[in-house]
Amino acid sequence: MVENLVSSSQLVPLPQNKPRFPPKPVRRIDKPSSSYPNISPCICRELHYQCDPVSCPQARFCQPAYDALRKEERFQIYFDISVEELERTAGEGCSVCGVFNEGFQRHVEKFDVEGILGLKREEGEGGVEEREVFLRVPLGSNYRFSFDVGEEKKGEMRPSIGPLEFFKPQVSEWPNSCRVFESAGYVAPSTSSDHTFENIHHWIDTCRREHPMCPGLKLKPNELPSLLVDVGPHSDGADCKLRETRGKKGHYLTLSHCWGITKMFRTTTATLEARKSAISLEELSQTFRDAVLITRRLDFRYLWIDSLCIIQDDPKDWEAESAKMCSIYELSFLMISASHGSDGEAGCFVEMAEDQQSYEIPGIFGGDKSGISIRRLKGHRDFDGEGMYDHALFRRAWTFQERLLAPRIIHFTKNECVWECASAIWCECGSMSVVRPNIKLSTAVALLESKELTAQRLGTEWHWLVENYCSTDITRESDKLPALSGLAQAFSRANVLGKYIAGLWANDLPDGLLWMAGEDAMRPEQYRAPSWSWASLVSAGITYPSYKDEGWEERRNFRSIIKESSVRILEAKCDFPVGGTDVTGAVAGGHIVLLGLLVEVTLEIVDDEGVDLAGGDVEFSVSRDGMTEYVRLDDPFADELLETQTVHCLLVGRSWTDELCVLVLRREDDDVYKRVGHSVCNWQLGDGGGFEKEFFEDSQPCVIRII
Repeated sequence: MVENLVSSSQLVPLPQNKPRFPPKPVRRIDKPSSSYPNISPCICRELHYQCDPVSCPQARFCQPAYDALRKEERFQIYFDISVEELERTAGEGCSVCGVFNEGFQRHVEKFDVEGILGLKREEGEGGVEEREVFLRVPLGSNYRFSFDVGEEKKGEMRPSIGPLEFFKPQVSEWPNSCRVFESAGYVAPSTSSDHTFENIHHWIDTCRREHPMCPGLKLKPNELPSLLVDVGPHSDGADCKLRETRGKKGHYLTLSHCWGITKMFRTTTATLEARKSAISLEELSQTFRDAVLITRRLDFRYLWIDSLCIIQDDPKDWEAESAKMCSIYELSFLMISASHGSDGEAGCFVEMAEDQQSYEIPGIFGGDKSGISIRRLKGHRDFDGEGMYDHALFRRAWTFQERLLAPRIIHFTKNECVWECASAIWCECGSMSVVRPNIKLSTAVALLESKELTAQRLGTEWHWLVENYCSTDITRESDKLPALSGLAQAFSRANVLGKYIAGLWANDLPDGLLWMAGEDAMRPEQYRAPSWSWASLVSAGITYPSYKDEGWEERRNFRSIIKESSVRILEAKCDFPVGGTDVTGAVAGGHIVLLGLLVEVTLEIVDDEGVDLAGGDVEFSVSRDGMTEYVRLDDPFADELLETQTVHCLLVGRSWTDELCVLVLRREDDDVYKRVGHSVCNWQLGDGGGFEKEFFEDSQPCVIRII
């Protein structure tokens, strides 16, 4: 079935790559051409920087702003155009101003009439003041237009309508000589539309033919998971069932979804046999029903869903199958991502609200069509690598590794469908044709090249994953390590990082020990990981210090944290639960034995007068012989640390900026310690030896165990 995924009639054009900066303009002319003898500069002239001045007369007036853009190496320069001016110049015959003016009037009339009228009228000391409306124009990108109300004031955000996108559909009457408006893809009102699935089929076909980095290029069958949902070669309304694969090979899809708080349809020991006979679509949640229909429409037979294909009340089956998460997602052909839904009733498909749909701006000067359409800008920050997520699925811990392990993903978002694979990110609207290195692409490259990378380089990639992973939400805190075990297995295959130890790697020590806990961190009541592991904390944003060579711009070229190590790792070991078989999953204990410099210091609250513990207004310092340094505690509200006491500082090493990296430890027994905090000392090391010589000068290397 999968050999004929796409017919030639189904192909739709892929979005064309747009330059990082606008292309260099063609030759400018200093005087009006004979074709346009009396043209004067229009208020929209700065938007014509990509137009040919021979065929577009306003192009010769926009050179100064374009030069400023190139000189400052900025992707966007914003400027404002008064809507009153737009109306005037549109009336004088400027077609570009006419499009913006008509688009504004139509959008306000259609969706924002009360809002814009309210925003325009501001109560002041002198009574009601009518505020002006401006078109905010980003020079360097033709997408993020907005209509802002009032004069811009420093440090204040103006009320705004937008961002809006003015664009040329793929078939447009707008003249090609004017490049103010660029082409963009059509987004259907529903992600269940035939048009959307034509795009998906085309993306699949393109990935198979043109992406050597993506696995499954020749569609070689892989070993199937133990249980799969057999959707059958049936019509949309037919039943499906569970099938035991018994080691067979084939192709299958996976589903990534939020469980939510609603009752999940699942397989148990009591329902397993019945599920093998038949599963009625009516029994399934909306998300599961949609996933079955998507699998059929993409011409695949098998689908893996966690709650159906893992026996939920069988601990042995759960542990065995969760340990296979890496291979289950990696060996699938494609993952269906129900990105927008927070539970099973949300479904995969979305019907766009009317104000999210595009509509064509009518003719400006008497014609039926202008050739330009308008819509609200589709948001894509879930895919830009900045760690800001608008969709529920991207904020969940378990789905974090699913996204990074799957070879291809179709995201059913609240705005459109988005494609992600190891080589590209595509969206239906076309605005992501310029690919920014996000976490999916970066991880794919790191894993592909992992055997050629150093432990330092691959360890830096792991630190970045941990930082992103720890910003997600998890329902059961005991799942902190199991929910990342698939990625750990993928990284371990390179045999570069050494043994995996409770979220850290043996060959990445001591760098891996230098994580920093967020302000809301706390230790759980139930043991989860050794104190030296970031996984030992609850609800913690974890960060690692980063140092890079001068002139290197990309994060992937960051150097190690430690330039000169002051410790020697003698042993690193974890203990696992009785019967546990997954060495990348939950742990029952662990320790690190090392040789290093250790000094006894006094820990105290800094200026404890008026300290608001409930509000988090508390700082700590360590002092010794009159020397003091601020420290950050992993759990600042632990009862045993809220009073002056003796702790120990372990010198881990010196960073590339000559800062001292120190762990704060509390003694538990003879030569046995627990981590309670860290410090990166800002004192530079001068000729006199500075902090290191003074603070640790009488310390002798000793062997300690950290648990």
